[in-house]
Amino acid sequence: MRMLLFLSALIVMVAGCSFSTDQRENDIVKIQASQHIHDIPFENGQGRAIVVFEEQGTVDFVVLAHSLDPEGEYTIFFKTNDNRGVLFGAEDNVKTKVGKFVGELTFKPNAQGELMVSMQNPIRMIEGTQGYLFVIETEEGEEVRRTVPIEITQITQ
Repeated sequence: MRMLLFLSALIVMVAGCSFSTDQRENDIVKIQASQHIHDIPFENGQGRAIVVFEEQGTVDFVVLAHSLDPEGEYTIFFKTNDNRGVLFGAEDNVKTKVGKFVGELTFKPNAQGELMVSMQNPIRMIEGTQGYLFVIETEEGEEVRRTVPIEITQITQ
């Protein structure tokens, strides 16, 4: 009886703790604003981007990376392969949770090579977003992290 109760509680816990089940089609992750939290790993597995749709009509982009060069400085983009998009920056628009903001548009990881930055945007900024991805580049423009492209559907909340 105790084992059955334990298994039931475990099943309920696992079902309740999952992130959204984003659809993947032709290497594009399709996410919906009606599902509030989306976890998008970097292709090399060393971090992730999290897209959070908030009730007040905003979307929060959170980028978490590890194993970066602690001495390096990095820029973070939400862009297409042809470089249309948004650069994380302007100190007023970003929150650096781990690491620090070191220039107008650059970030420096902590001594362990970890960086966590979030940027809040109006939802209208991402309407019609298709094929966008999160990218981290060095000061020299070398790409060191990237997610798979995403397509955001059902923007109206």
